[in-house]
Amino acid sequence: SDLGRLGERLRAAVREIVVEHKGEQIAVAVSLGAAHSLLAETSSFEGLVEAAGRALAISRDAGGDRYVMW
Repeated sequence: SDLGRLGERLRAAVREIVVEHKGEQIAVAVSLGAAHSLLAETSSFEGLVEAAGRALAISRDAGGDRYVMW
């Protein structure tokens, strides 16, 4: 899906960022969660926000640097 491709592109773009701090390079990673009304089986704003929050929690709890769509 377009949403899935966007999530992966964002994750990969953030992964390429390197921050330099006090002479050391620090890699950056991101955990992303998204919800789609067909997958989440809801079209209400509140339901989609809740589903996106669950997806983010799954992404984070799985170690981060990933994208999960609910």
